[in-house]
Amino acid sequence: VEPIEAPSRAKPAERASPLAAFVDPSEMPNRLVALELGDGRTAWAAGGEHGGAEPKLAGAFFLGAPLPEAGRLYAMVERRGVIWLAALEAATGRLLWHIPIAHPRDGVLQDPVRRLSGASASLADGVIVCPTSAGVVVGVDAATRSILWGYAYRRTDPLAPKPAGPRDSPRPESLWTDTSATIAQGRVLVTPFDSDQLHCLDLFSGKPLWATRAEAMLYVACVHEGKAILVGLREVAARRMEHGEPAWQARATPLPGKAVPAGRGLWRGDSYDLPIAGGRIVRIDLATGRIAATVPGLAELGNLTAADRCLISQTAEATTAFDLRVPPGAE
Repeated sequence: VEPIEAPSRAKPAERASPLAAFVDPSEMPNRLVALELGDGRTAWAAGGEHGGAEPKLAGAFFLGAPLPEAGRLYAMVERRGVIWLAALEAATGRLLWHIPIAHPRDGVLQDPVRRLSGASASLADGVIVCPTSAGVVVGVDAATRSILWGYAYRRTDPLAPKPAGPRDSPRPESLWTDTSATIAQGRVLVTPFDSDQLHCLDLFSGKPLWATRAEAMLYVACVHEGKAILVGLREVAARRMEHGEPAWQARATPLPGKAVPAGRGLWRGDSYDLPIAGGRIVRIDLATGRIAATVPGLAELGNLTAADRCLISQTAEATTAFDLRVPPGAE
């Protein structure tokens, strides 16, 4: 995979969008759906065979959830063998502009790694970082809509069966479940689904600063006071942003009762609220890595976010909102 070269200046939008070319039914396009926060009703839907709210997006395959920013949604979409970065109007789903960023070797339907991983953009200091899950990460200048840099890494196959070994064999490689880039302190932390390493890049040049094997880790939770907080299969760990070495006195903090994470958590100042199996939330002190509290008694949880005094949980089956004005007790 190689990033597509783009001009240094923005060009006027094409009258006939390549994204609206002939739709091949074998490509199985998907849809991007916006829901009203108040009652969950559909506000608009784009994509699919005919494009929905935006005909120019007919036949497009959205690679992941879009990035919301200043009334726009930045989404990575694939169409006829090309990955595009597209900007949509958040209120309507209308396509504002799009640029090609990469040519994957195989289409998304022929590449199960990319099909399952998802790909969402991140933005900071005018740079949109696009992990493609196809062996390359691309940085785009948001002002000029041009490519700044591309970073290629060695791909691994996370779906390949691992050879059996003795009980004292090395710990499993990382199983990244969130490929979104984390941007902090002028650096980019990248966790590709098709890589067994945590990569740290310079935000403005894409230059690799360090890379380290992150064993049995799932995602980067946040960056707190120069530490990258990592959530793993059975534990939480921290790495120094300068060089990638462990940041807490204890190398990692095990989750209570050998529990597993139920999704992404919430960063609250000096603590991180991590949902775990059984409908519980573990509050982790980010300075020391110690568990400060456990909140029990909630419904089965998934990825967490907060908006309008609501705690919102998203699982594979449902999206649920809890009233934060009635906090559950802590044990």
